[in-house]
Amino acid sequence: MEENDAHKAAKDDTLSICGETMHFFPELRDWILTTLHAEHSIVAFKDKAPTHHFLVSVMKLVQSLVLFGYYTNTKDIIQLMKAIFDILDGRTDRHLEKHEDADDLEHWRKFGRFHNSAANKVVFEIKHEGLVVVELLFNFKISELLNQFLLDFKNLLPHVETYKAKREFSRFSRTDHLPHMRVFFLS
Repeated sequence: MEENDAHKAAKDDTLSICGETMHFFPELRDWILTTLHAEHSIVAFKDKAPTHHFLVSVMKLVQSLVLFGYYTNTKDIIQLMKAIFDILDGRTDRHLEKHEDADDLEHWRKFGRFHNSAANKVVFEIKHEGLVVVELLFNFKISELLNQFLLDFKNLLPHVETYKAKREFSRFSRTDHLPHMRVFFLS
């Protein structure tokens, strides 16, 4: 049985599904994870805008890597999804860099973070780009499962036809479907 491109790419960290090789992908993948884990708690503060724009760029880079088929290994996908889910989780978002009063933070999380401000806008963009990555990964996995199902179905079809032919033959070769013959054999 020949191995498909997705299985080859899942075994080789430097290979994509489309057959391209990026020798530095393992280092890039690790750097992306480190960067995303470092920013798991988003601070919606105007002075953090450059960092947030950088995170948007990292998310777009991840989108490109997913589209080109570099994220095929299940372990890599799980690690990436965990890092992105940590960023998407609004329960860790803050509006000040320093420790805030718990009541003030809770009020901001319930109401303030939904205001259309410059600080919140870039946070929305980070989360939107993260959701695009999640969507791409889900679509990739669904396509992979559908392709495998169709391949299995295609490979199973000749066996089904053989089984149906044997069943038809055995149905006509048995005598128990003929009532008058059964009486003859029983007497």
